[in-house]
Amino acid sequence: MAVLATATLAVTGVEVAAWAATPRGNFIPASAATPAVSSARTTQLQLAAWVRVGGHTTLNRVAAATTCDAATTAARDAEAFFRVPDPRLRPLWDAVVTRSGRARANCPANPGTGLAWARQAAATATVLRAGLDAVARGDQPVVAVPEPGEVLDLAQWADRGARDLLARFNTTSTSLFSYLDQVHGSAETTSLAPYCAEVTHIAQDAHGFFRVNDPWVQDRWDAFVKSAAEAGPHCTRALVAFDVNALRTALQEIDRLQRSVMCLENRLRGSVGGSC
Repeated sequence: MAVLATATLAVTGVEVAAWAATPRGNFIPASAATPAVSSARTTQLQLAAWVRVGGHTTLNRVAAATTCDAATTAARDAEAFFRVPDPRLRPLWDAVVTRSGRARANCPANPGTGLAWARQAAATATVLRAGLDAVARGDQPVVAVPEPGEVLDLAQWADRGARDLLARFNTTSTSLFSYLDQVHGSAETTSLAPYCAEVTHIAQDAHGFFRVNDPWVQDRWDAFVKSAAEAGPHCTRALVAFDVNALRTALQEIDRLQRSVMCLENRLRGSVGGSC
């Protein structure tokens, strides 16, 4: 790509760490002071406190949500609540917040998709509740985030949100490289940072997405999600470090991902060409 071949590609500007992607949900107060490796008893006490202040109630609402109104309320509650204090259970909590958030976002325009995400959030909340019970007994919890149980045909998969995620990435990457063309390879970090952050956010939104019954698409989708989850943070870190070589590498990866996205979009339209 022409802009990446420009040897004068440089970055200037100010610290942009604030643009780095942040985890969803808040930490429970005082957890930052907890040692990295807590005793089993300390962990039990922390989780008991989390449950008492509303953690179990929040999970129950997510698990019981079978309508869009209930799912929307449950999603708001989960998003506003403290993050679970046991590091082993945090991936499950993050998945509850993310999936219930997707239910809330999709329900107004596409109730079918919203309720599908509500079911995934409920399944994850159920696993997390079992994990809390296991820790309270002194047992090891099951910590694996359940994969979406529904396997969709290609048209359903696209309509459930895959098409929109691909379009978001295409729009972001096209705007990014258009900007670099306009500035002839000499870019402000504050201008590049939102593009890097959006690549990361798209990868987060695509993670744990519904599976599709087209193996060709599923393989390329999995590769896209994995690479985007690496390229976005790499891009942000390169800007923070003012590392031109690292930035160029990250931009090359985003460019490669743009071509992969075009292949997937072509498949959704019923055709695949080029080097797909």
